[in-house]
Amino acid sequence: MQVMILDEDPALRTQIAAALTHEGFDVLSFGRVQPAKDAARLAIVDVLVLGEAVDGRLAHDVALLAEWRNPGLGAILLSDRQGTEFDELFELIPSLQAVLGRQTDPRTLAQLALSAVRSRSRRHRSPEPDLADELEDDLADMAEDPATVGVVPGPQNPADRMVPSPACPARTASVSDPVAPAPAPLDLMPGQMLAGARSESREEPALKPASVSDPASTVLSAAETRGLLSDLARRYATMNEQRPGLGGPAPAPQQPPAEASAPPAVTPAATLPAFEPLPPVSRPEPPARIAGGGRRLHLA
Repeated sequence: MQVMILDEDPALRTQIAAALTHEGFDVLSFGRVQPAKDAARLAIVDVLVLGEAVDGRLAHDVALLAEWRNPGLGAILLSDRQGTEFDELFELIPSLQAVLGRQTDPRTLAQLALSAVRSRSRRHRSPEPDLADELEDDLADMAEDPATVGVVPGPQNPADRMVPSPACPARTASVSDPVAPAPAPLDLMPGQMLAGARSESREEPALKPASVSDPASTVLSAAETRGLLSDLARRYATMNEQRPGLGGPAPAPQQPPAEASAPPAVTPAATLPAFEPLPPVSRPEPPARIAGGGRRLHLA
């Protein structure tokens, strides 16, 4: 079991450490917050004895860090507060189990630390209550309460149980077919589609005998067939003659009129008027040059 002491008073730390060592605890003693945090991250602390003011403030973060390492931590706070001022301390430190005055006997503090460790270890071994014991206690309370008489039936005598007589057999209900009926055919009218009704097969109408006047039922002989074909060929030829576009003889090409095909008349050269030839165009003569100077003469 390991105990951490965090307080600014070195004399108080020495007294508490001696009492805890006498009870078999391994003691870690610190006077500042930062070394205590470093030790809480590495070691598993079972009991934390914490002074209220360390370095001018409440060192509850050390308690939270130690509780994170060991959920079964038990914290004891040394404070001189009185009355309802303790409530906020229990809210700040969830693992806080007791608040003692700073003048408390160190041996009393050691006994309290030992009790806290035992209580925490017992809770850790059995985190949930025994449900069987609670159920037995509830049944015992119900049996003692006269208002609950008859609520819980006791064991029955096998001879008093109701046994069916073989002379009166029980009626058994017939089990209907679980298969659903077939749906009604689609060709029935809506009024005829009743639940569970079976569709009756419809009879096919009898074949109608062919009448004598029906062209499809007339049977021709070979001579009648040849005559019919020759008649059709003759009608087809007559129709082609009346309509040339359907395969008749091609019409003869139309000849252009004689006036349009004659070549144009040629006028003889003797009848054309005579034209006189024009004189040739003479080139302009270059200006005369004056001998001696080669200069041009310009007249005003």
